Amino acid sequence: MDKNVELAASPRNASAGVSRRKLLASIGAAGVLLAAGGLRNIAHADDEDCCATVSIADLRAMTDPQPECLYYVHDAGKEGVFYYDPNDTTSADNLGTVVVASGLGARFKRIYEEEIDVRWFGSIGDGTSHPVGGTLNPVFPHSADASDEMDWIGIQGAINWATKPAAKTRRVVVPPGRYLINRTIEIDGSNVELEGRAGTVLSLEADVSAIVAGAGSSDVTRVVLRDFIVEAMSGNGPTGAGIIECTGVEFLNADNLRVFADPVALGSVSCSGIRTNGGTSGVLANCLVSGTTRAGFNIDAGTQELRVIGCEARDCTGGGDVPGIRISCSKNIIVSDCRSHDNQGAGLLIEADETSPTSAVQVVGGQYLNNFTDGIAVVSAVSNVFPENIVIEGVRAKSNGNGIRVATGRNIAITGPSCKGNVTGIALAEQYSNPSASSTLTSIRVSAPHLAENSDGITVSAGNNIVIERGSIYGGNYGIRTLTDPNGKATTNLFLTNVYLFSNTNDLDLTTVPASSGHYRFRSSVNPESVYAAPVGSQCTDSATGKLYWKRTGTGTTGWKEAALVP
Repeated sequence: MDKNVELAASPRNASAGVSRRKLLASIGAAGVLLAAGGLRNIAHADDEDCCATVSIADLRAMTDPQPECLYYVHDAGKEGVFYYDPNDTTSADNLGTVVVASGLGARFKRIYEEEIDVRWFGSIGDGTSHPVGGTLNPVFPHSADASDEMDWIGIQGAINWATKPAAKTRRVVVPPGRYLINRTIEIDGSNVELEGRAGTVLSLEADVSAIVAGAGSSDVTRVVLRDFIVEAMSGNGPTGAGIIECTGVEFLNADNLRVFADPVALGSVSCSGIRTNGGTSGVLANCLVSGTTRAGFNIDAGTQELRVIGCEARDCTGGGDVPGIRISCSKNIIVSDCRSHDNQGAGLLIEADETSPTSAVQVVGGQYLNNFTDGIAVVSAVSNVFPENIVIEGVRAKSNGNGIRVATGRNIAITGPSCKGNVTGIALAEQYSNPSASSTLTSIRVSAPHLAENSDGITVSAGNNIVIERGSIYGGNYGIRTLTDPNGKATTNLFLTNVYLFSNTNDLDLTTVPASSGHYRFRSSVNPESVYAAPVGSQCTDSATGKLYWKRTGTGTTGWKEAALVP
């Protein structure tokens, strides 16, 4: 029964009518407003017999409506109170809030307050197919085909009504149940809330987005999507788009959404779970995406001022390196305390392409686990545009190909990461290295890393102005390595400062490809002469003897001199 109308006794059991006093009391503030408005005589009448229980069909067949009466509709899912409005001769029948008598043309209007139930408009939610069938019904002008599911018709009808000026609320509720969606649910109005309940499932039955918010003819602001599941388990999905697609929505609030897909059933259908683009801003919170064939969360193409909080992406896999979370061509994005695991690509991919850089991204906390390529990757699709002003702080990356990989970008800070059991804990390797061009990997700072049991702790290949400071690296094959760039580009201005290296098979491998400039300050259990290549001016403390050595000359492993103590 509708939460706005809770009668003491079921109207189905009433023989003739319902007490008006009980009925008005049951509809709360709506009854008070009704009494204060044009139906004042109803609220103050003494007759107890003019509140009838009826069906929608009864209202449509009625030939003698009474303005002083209330009508309680008892149809399953459509329960509620209506009144006859003799002053309205134009409102269209929509099944949910306006019902028109077929002969007389009388308009009956629902009394409601806080929410609009999709079942009022025709949704059933029993998990079986109910096509509208036959000749298209003018009550459902948004339906274009006899095969349209009543579940979709009801949800879209409720949203369409909510965006009209006559609607008393813009909160649309989808009660518990399984609803078959064969067309896209479109939200083209502002301040619309689409809210489910525990057990609300939208089952996608066509190769379209289940929900598209925005992308209409006017700006859309303040859209809320909350508390429901969307399933794409039968192989249906929108190629190149999101199962939930948000385009140009200012102040989106998506909370506690679950999107489940079957990548095997989807096959060549390449779709994301939740995709934002076109200037969308707002919050994605406590959402889960599983099994999509493109990025689970695709923060794309002009998204800005968006926070992704406490979300999870898992098992995203398809025809390539499919990430759990992707941020591309967007700015001012915060990813906080998210979990991305068991994806075919990176757990989190921060990417630029030919259209625009990705900038001002902050990744705070979260876990990036068991991803095939990287826990977190910062890359670009082209050589002349790259991510910038990226902060990665306090993340955990475990059992990935690389814990954190930065291949291109500038002004990138990685602070306090915990990387364990990866092939490489942190890989800094210039993606588009060109010995005759400026570096596309520049101004990178790694501070206080905690790297354990990775094959390599930190590797550096090419790049410029790279700082690695403090922290600890232990339990791996190599602690810190400088590697050969495939195009022969040297690393410049590499600074290693006070990193604690221990229990690695080799704490440092700085011999093969020394940086051409910079400064190292580190500890080693051996005399550095003929062992470590370093820029002139670097310092090494022999932990076995306590002696301090300075790199005085040369670019190779020689030129180290013990520092003399001056009394």
